[in-house]
Formats: sequence, structure tokens, C-alpha cells
Amino acid sequence: MAFTNRLLLIVPGFGTPIMNDALFLKSGTAIASGSTTTSLAGLTPAIRDGWIRIKISGGTAGSTLTSYVIQLTDGTTTETCDSQTVVGSPSVVAPAQCVFIKAFLSELAVTQVNVIIVLGTAGAVLDIEVGASN
Repeated sequence: MAFTNRLLLIVPGFGTPIMNDALFLKSGTAIASGSTTTSLAGLTPAIRDGWIRIKISGGTAGSTLTSYVIQLTDGTTTETCDSQTVVGSPSVVAPAQCVFIKAFLSELAVTQVNVIIVLGTAGAVLDIEVGASN
């Protein structure tokens, strides 16, 4: 399920947000059990601050979330802005979903966001949204 309420509702504290859904939004990405990396690449203009929101939902029977990592990169240097082992490995089988929102401020000219999801069992769907101000 794609995002209904968008990050633009909370981004104004960081300035005027960049709006380019072709680059800053990825919806409905199927992810398998185990570790899956999904990227938003070619972010133009390069960004340095904002918000990242990820949603894991639509899991198949028994699908659980184990952990996630959010990385920023300028193509040379990679910076981890959030990494969590999710306590209790919650279910992501509909109607359950897991949503994480992270503010970031980077020293890099970020052109790519990588999200690494580890599912304990089965598959699910990943949505990623970036709300940036520069």
C-alpha cells in the first residue's frame, strides 16, 4: 500500500521541500525473506538534510521484520543514518505494517539512499519516501 499522507506535511521545518516522485519516492517494491537492499538512486539535486520514511507491509503468511538499515551515499562515501534490530520481530502481514521515520543531516552531497530490510520469514512490500529541503 502506497503512502497516503506524505512527508511534505512535516518537512517545512527543514525549509522548502524538493518534490520529485520519480526520484524521491519508491512504492510497492517486493522484498524477499532474508536481507534485501532497495535503493533510491540518482537523487538530483544532491541532498544533505530532510526525512526518510520506510513502510514494510503486505507480507505473505508468517512474514516478520527482523531489522533495517538506512544508508546515505554520495557515490564514494557511505553513511549509516539509522540501524535497528526490531524488538519482537513484528508481523507485517496485512493489516499489520511497520513504519519508520528518520530525520537526517549529512555532511555528504547525498545522491542515493539505500534501505536494507531483513525479514525473518516470507516476503513483504517496501515503500520508501525521502523529503529533502535542498
